[in-house]
Amino acid sequence: MVVVPVDVPGLTVAAVERVAAGAGPAALVRATYGGMPGHPVVIGRAHWGGVIASARGDEGARAYLREHRADQVECGDVADGADVDTTADLPPGHH
Repeated sequence: MVVVPVDVPGLTVAAVERVAAGAGPAALVRATYGGMPGHPVVIGRAHWGGVIASARGDEGARAYLREHRADQVECGDVADGADVDTTADLPPGHH
């Protein structure tokens, strides 16, 4: 499963492809931007039960990914991982 929230407008196909490369049932991978965790996130079938059991509100799978040491794939060179919750969060020129 590839998790891509709708509020990350700077996400690119290249970032999704990079994070999803080689994904399989045991995969647990998240994109990073300048070393900071972001999206997309790949969660292999072996982790679905654990993620469902631990997911809470707006935190989602964050604690599970941290606890299970998800592999991190830097994507800052191909995408912008900024989470945009309001129009004020949009980069200049995108209002």
